[in-house]
Amino acid sequence: MRHIVISGASRGPGAALAQGFATLGTRLFLTARSAEALAKVADLCRDAGSEVEILACDIRDPVSLAPALTAFDDAEPVDLIIANAGASAGSSLEGEPGRSRSTYRSHHSCSKEARLLPLAAGVCASSAAAAAGGAF
Repeated sequence: MRHIVISGASRGPGAALAQGFATLGTRLFLTARSAEALAKVADLCRDAGSEVEILACDIRDPVSLAPALTAFDDAEPVDLIIANAGASAGSSLEGEPGRSRSTYRSHHSCSKEARLLPLAAGVCASSAAAAAGGAF
């Protein structure tokens, strides 16, 4: 069984990835800010055959994330972390650069916590614009 952490798992790509991995019999640790939406995704994943733990939190808050992530890893080592939390603000400098920076901090926070674990793999789902420096 694979052990996978997905941040931003309450909707969009995070929810789709969680549901896709659930069909493979994985053990999932899902995070998102919306407890209600996260619980719905978790139920779908359980119905598909996955063991699921959830944590409704802002992943930029290590006080919430670090102990829960460590406990999940202690129970069974994590194989993959998908740092998907955040919202796109586009690539325009005329947009909301503060929001883009917040998205980067969300990805970075999850990635930073992931460094605590001996992982097989990690994915940071971030925009190409942010990686190229377009929004900063």
